[in-house]
Amino acid sequence: MFCATLACQGGPIQWVGLHRIHHAFADTQRDPHNSEDGFWWSHMSWMMYDIAPIKLVPNYTRDIGADPVYQFFERHMVAMQVFLGHCCLF
Repeated sequence: MFCATLACQGGPIQWVGLHRIHHAFADTQRDPHNSEDGFWWSHMSWMMYDIAPIKLVPNYTRDIGADPVYQFFERHMVAMQVFLGHCCLF
């Protein structure tokens, strides 16, 4: 989970929720990274916008949303990025 958090695609709860939404609505307008909207949208651009499916994440992550380990990684995602970046400088 630590390595996945370092991918800069949101915390693990958000990532799992959006991934589940993607599979539930693959290649439709409800898919957060619909490939029908083009290569760049489906691979990167969707992360740069406030997308509507983000509001559905709690409904798709009830099994992991209350887990303290997932919550820790979700809360401290940015701090982990900064810490690892600082460590790599030395």
